[in-house]
Amino acid sequence: MDSKALQAWLLRTCRVAYSLSGLTDLLHRLSFTYKLTMPVPCQADAAAQAGFLDELAVLGAHVERGEAVLYYADAAHNTRIYVICDNARHYKNKELRACLADKPICQVFLPPYSPNLNLIERFWKFLRQKIINTTFCRTKDPFRTAVLGFFDRLPEFGLEREDNHRNQSRAAATCQKARKETTVFS
Repeated sequence: MDSKALQAWLLRTCRVAYSLSGLTDLLHRLSFTYKLTMPVPCQADAAAQAGFLDELAVLGAHVERGEAVLYYADAAHNTRIYVICDNARHYKNKELRACLADKPICQVFLPPYSPNLNLIERFWKFLRQKIINTTFCRTKDPFRTAVLGFFDRLPEFGLEREDNHRNQSRAAATCQKARKETTVFS
């Protein structure tokens, strides 16, 4: 939300009129700052991201042939499961590796500083844009209600709530779409 949108919201909701410069001064006094977010963090390694997208295309081909399932979250199936993970230490610890050694689960790690390649990060960003950044909640109960309501309203946003994670063709399409839509910046 920018200053103009906030100005209109304050006038409409609270019937308080601020000039843009006055509102900007107020926001600064209240320690609010505007930070332009970038689609790809500046530390991103373009070569590593391109390599990951190539690997993702290979995994997508396995999915298309019905040889594997590809998800960006944990799942449990009888086929090979590729789990796309960020580089958090808990995904790389020795106990987890030992536990997964005899399982049909294969971890695929995103390149460092690549949240733009992680579908769940994109989803959380969308949730923040639609709900968290546009709704003020004084307590956790209205916040919880707003966030849970978001999941019920996914069709409103042009998304589907998919409780059945066995749709392999959908996973393959997601993989292909991610490859087409993801921009790797150099």
